[in-house]
Amino acid sequence: MRGYSLQTVERTLQLLEAFVSRPTHGWSLTELSKALGVHKTTMLRMLSTLERHGYLSREGESSRYRLGPATLALGGAASEAQVRQVAYPELRRLTEETGETSLLQWSAGPKPCASTMSRVRNR
Repeated sequence: MRGYSLQTVERTLQLLEAFVSRPTHGWSLTELSKALGVHKTTMLRMLSTLERHGYLSREGESSRYRLGPATLALGGAASEAQVRQVAYPELRRLTEETGETSLLQWSAGPKPCASTMSRVRNR
């Protein structure tokens, strides 16, 4: 369905993409409003919604916005899906070659206890 677009979604994606260039420094309301050409009132509503859902977080004193934990979860899910897609054929080949169950385990975050595993069993 090429050609269909929602302005609010387009603006929100542009807002999130702005954080790629400033992952640690963050943005103020005024900076984002000017950079994206969006009125401050509209930008505040967008920021508040993303903050409420965990996609952005705000520092108390400086009021600068940074990417929030929900973006990490979303990125982690995308990474996990890609790893599984690439690894599965190799796990299947290894299982067929050895006659044993093949496992793939990796860390899905900074804590070693948070992990995901793929298993291919021998039939």
